[in-house]
Amino acid sequence: MESDHDGQAAVTRPLVLLDVEASGLHPTSFPTEIAWVTADLSVGFSACIRPIAAWTWLDWNLEAEKVHGLDFSALQRHGEDVQAVAAALNVALADAEIMTDSPSKDGIWLRTLFDAAGVPPTFLLVPFNAQFAAGRCGGIYDLDCAITVLLRDLGGGLELADAHEALAQQLGTECGLVQHRALDDALLHAIRLLAVEVLALPPAERPGAHQDIVSRVAALRQSVFADQAGRGAKPRAACEVARR
Repeated sequence: MESDHDGQAAVTRPLVLLDVEASGLHPTSFPTEIAWVTADLSVGFSACIRPIAAWTWLDWNLEAEKVHGLDFSALQRHGEDVQAVAAALNVALADAEIMTDSPSKDGIWLRTLFDAAGVPPTFLLVPFNAQFAAGRCGGIYDLDCAITVLLRDLGGGLELADAHEALAQQLGTECGLVQHRALDDALLHAIRLLAVEVLALPPAERPGAHQDIVSRVAALRQSVFADQAGRGAKPRAACEVARR
């Protein structure tokens, strides 16, 4: 619990790391995949999104396809309904603080998703100031800005920033995460925050914390995959470009 400015007990809102993949970066692009994980790696969600009729091949960028690896026709067959995805997000994220590495782009694609679903979101990409940055950096909801503040609070300069980047990359590699896959990117966002916590520990405690992160990422991925199967969703591989 925390106390607000009136001295009343306030519940700490969970921090969620979110990622959205899209059909491109152009104005008529649409979301193709969305995922989120909690910062403590306890809960997560991932869904490939079935294009609505208004999202056509004309809105599909082949260069973006090479990046995220999803196939338009496969998403039409196997993606999840926009209304179901929006409803799941609204239930899960209503009380969350949400952070992303690209608030402007992800915010646009979230709005596109909820407009297509015909429902308003119960959450926003809100300024993040509760658990790490205490309102600095103008109210943080941008992941890169938050990490800059956190590393600065550890008293580090470029050397610490380089050590953090190296550790985050090492953790991502050990976890087998692939960039531009929504779930993996959301996990990578969480790893970047957790890597700051590892570097704040005494050196002797860092290997154990390192391995704990790897174990929690593996467990969460399996949990998210099980959740997908439980709601009858196809795995991401069913929506990917066929390998020749």
